[in-house]
Amino acid sequence: MLRFLICTNSARVRNWPSLIQEIQVRIPTIIWASWKVWPWVAVVNFIWVPVGWRVLVTSLVGLGLEHLFQGLIDEGEAMYDEILGLNERNAIV
Repeated sequence: MLRFLICTNSARVRNWPSLIQEIQVRIPTIIWASWKVWPWVAVVNFIWVPVGWRVLVTSLVGLGLEHLFQGLIDEGEAMYDEILGLNERNAIV
């Protein structure tokens, strides 16, 4: 996740202190969003998905989440917080 944030923000942010600050702001939000998704993926995966397909299911969900996060990063922080249901009152800092 750290490499993902460095790669996606390094072209946009010009200096290291700004990049580090940007990463510190985004990591808790991404972790919180992942905690909302992965438990449900695990439950569905273990109950209904055959053993041979479980790796594919988790890989596809991971790819979808990465695509979602990248799209949200490109669209801006406001839309990112809106879609994930976060605001100043319940954001993890």
